[in-house]
Amino acid sequence: MAGSTSPSSSAGIQNPSSADDEYTFEIDYDNKTYRSKSFEITGSSVPAAVDNTAATIGLTRATASTPTGIQLAIKGLGAPIARSQGFFEVVLPAGFRVPAYIPATSVTVNGTADNYVGVRGQNLIIVPAQDIPAQTAVAINVLEAGGIVNPATIVALNGVSGNTIMQFKVGSNVATVNGQNVTLPLRAITDRTGYKIIFVNGNYTIYK
Repeated sequence: MAGSTSPSSSAGIQNPSSADDEYTFEIDYDNKTYRSKSFEITGSSVPAAVDNTAATIGLTRATASTPTGIQLAIKGLGAPIARSQGFFEVVLPAGFRVPAYIPATSVTVNGTADNYVGVRGQNLIIVPAQDIPAQTAVAINVLEAGGIVNPATIVALNGVSGNTIMQFKVGSNVATVNGQNVTLPLRAITDRTGYKIIFVNGNYTIYK
């Protein structure tokens, strides 16, 4: 009706005021309050602190348009993953071709074949077949038989590209290209070698 106003409403979970109390769900609607019966929330745990700055990822092949295996090494998990319930989600950079179906037998977690592998766009949903406790190291291995294809040739740093010799020093932002010092960023190297570089989801991909 013209000129009428909608009744005010709000909802939320009321936290317990003491260790012996339980939760309640409350809804305020049209100046009336509705409450659920008291209930408990169980099974929750505080995530463990894990330093994964040293986690690694490797490819079995660096050639463009070629199926590649992927190896992920995670130092530890902040929370446990229950077999056949929890999952890992691996996000691949733009350009990688990911098939619509990847057999579970082509992916292992800590050496054991997965229970299930799903594909969501560029992402892999990996459901382990065993319980993985918190703070446990995890090795995920996707075989070349999974059918994931490189977008372009991946160039190894500290290597030779054609007649170009590149040398890098840990902790320095100066590289040597064919005997000449070049201040990084990385684009300075790729421009001199005829390669292109893109930055996606925190990762650099170099291609020609």
